[in-house]
Amino acid sequence: MPNLSLFYFLPSIIDECGWNEMPKNALMKVPPLASSFIGMILVAWKSDKMRDRGRWVSLLTFVGAVGYVLLLTVPVPGFRYFAVFLVSWGSLYSTTEGLSANSSPALPLMLAWISGNCPTETKRSLGLSIAVSVGNTIPIALPWAFSLGAGPRFFVGYAICTGLLVFSCLLALGIHWYFRWENDKADREYGSVTGKEKIEDDEDVRFRYFY
Repeated sequence: MPNLSLFYFLPSIIDECGWNEMPKNALMKVPPLASSFIGMILVAWKSDKMRDRGRWVSLLTFVGAVGYVLLLTVPVPGFRYFAVFLVSWGSLYSTTEGLSANSSPALPLMLAWISGNCPTETKRSLGLSIAVSVGNTIPIALPWAFSLGAGPRFFVGYAICTGLLVFSCLLALGIHWYFRWENDKADREYGSVTGKEKIEDDEDVRFRYFY
């Protein structure tokens, strides 16, 4: 839900800043989305090298929550436009529309986290299908949270998105530390591994979580 909501309130924030005429109105949507696209590539590369997804997901969702808090509390148009950058980095969303959509660093990272923690191709395909399917049902609530009469402040919608991102931040941290504990336990029982081994099946003792 914090993802698609960007397209409900971004036009109103651009209007508040005085960029009402085309093509300037359309062009001012590009900077926050372009920055999150670049961030998506950088964060995916760095987290893969570190084999650490959870803390990056937690950091990004925290950044998104800060952005929504600014939208809730700050009435100054310039600051609200800055908050859009934070929201676009932290919201869990990406689409096939490229830079016309919110290519947030968080969502590809989460999907890679799910994929990396499924030891077999069957589990991987099922896990990703469930994650995408469940994620696509949540935005059904958007028309009520961001109704036309609630603009331009959208207090209820911003508050809901803030709560969801804070929950995601804490959940990602919890999963991160649980996976680290499981890996340490497996290392003590079966010995350490490099993380590059080819995993044969669900019972392969060389499997370690991406945490």
